[in-house]
Amino acid sequence: MPTATDERFIGEAIALSLRGAGTVAPSPLVGCVIVRDGVIVGSGYHGRWGGPHAEAEALRDAGDAARGATLYVTLEPCTHYGKTPPCSRAVLDAGVRRVVIAVRDPSPIGGGGADELRTAGVEVTVGVCGPEAVLANAAYLKWRLTGLPLVHVKVAATVDGRVSGPTGLDERITGGESCAQVHRMRFESSAVLTGVGTVLADDPLLTARLPGGELERQPLRVVLDRSGRIPATARVLASAAENGPVLWCVAEGATPQLPGEAWGAHVDVVTCPARGSGLDLEWILRHLAERDVTSVLVEAGPKLSTSFVRERLADRLTLFLAPRLMGGQGLPILDSLGLATAEDAPTLERCSWSAVGDDMRLDAWLPGLEWPALAIA
Repeated sequence: MPTATDERFIGEAIALSLRGAGTVAPSPLVGCVIVRDGVIVGSGYHGRWGGPHAEAEALRDAGDAARGATLYVTLEPCTHYGKTPPCSRAVLDAGVRRVVIAVRDPSPIGGGGADELRTAGVEVTVGVCGPEAVLANAAYLKWRLTGLPLVHVKVAATVDGRVSGPTGLDERITGGESCAQVHRMRFESSAVLTGVGTVLADDPLLTARLPGGELERQPLRVVLDRSGRIPATARVLASAAENGPVLWCVAEGATPQLPGEAWGAHVDVVTCPARGSGLDLEWILRHLAERDVTSVLVEAGPKLSTSFVRERLADRLTLFLAPRLMGGQGLPILDSLGLATAEDAPTLERCSWSAVGDDMRLDAWLPGLEWPALAIA
């Protein structure tokens, strides 16, 4: 049976795993600590795609101290030869006595490590801090379990719930600290998605810009534009050669103005099924998942953001609130959700508030998600 000590050290491993956010996708976030006589003697995390796995890093850090110790890991050790050798074999070779796993790996290739370790005589405990570990590794687990990426809706608004000023044009509402956190969120996402309205109004780059200079990778930028109205001079298109590829989603019959040769090869125009007045969002998400996109940050206007929520395709919400008042002249955070009464309003779950400079940040999960239970089962 798991103990409070087990929960403590799995918690340490979860915190370690988050250090790989933005550099390991489509692989999972994994953290690992090795404990002997109540003391951590080795630790590691999966730091980059194709690099050493968390278990290998922790075993290297522990050295001979791993023999007879307990290994705590957030995801079941893999069993296959890929870009690295199987972690289950490394654990056995190191002489680890007990392995505590937060969540099993649903991958048809890498899963099964717990059973292999048990067969070899290692004591194995599975399911410690399962809900916390699932949410920390949500992008990978949802992608594996459902064939869809994690959808994270980000909104910046005034305290009275307005996302734009009277002009409706690009006007920063929140402070510089919130802006810096948004760039971190972009970096940690596989893709950033917006709609034609936002491109025409704000002409955004949608790139991740972090302190310290150039990044090894930028998120895939995805623009939903049913009629192909975006001009070829839009910054999101014109920067494709420099800042990574762009996926331009249009409906059948659209005639988008293709960019020039200098960057046109980096813009992928994809014809998508139409749905209502827009595009089929679930089809687009499945298409992205097939491209190994495990997480999508939605930075769009109220209409598109609302569509993801109303169609139950959104998983997470982050709301930045600035201490400003805009009144009825600005656009509201969301469009109509089609509610009959206030009791029908979805209640956000696992809400946490934090101060970001003068702004407030709300992080929450949408209700009724089915895939987290599948990950724990």
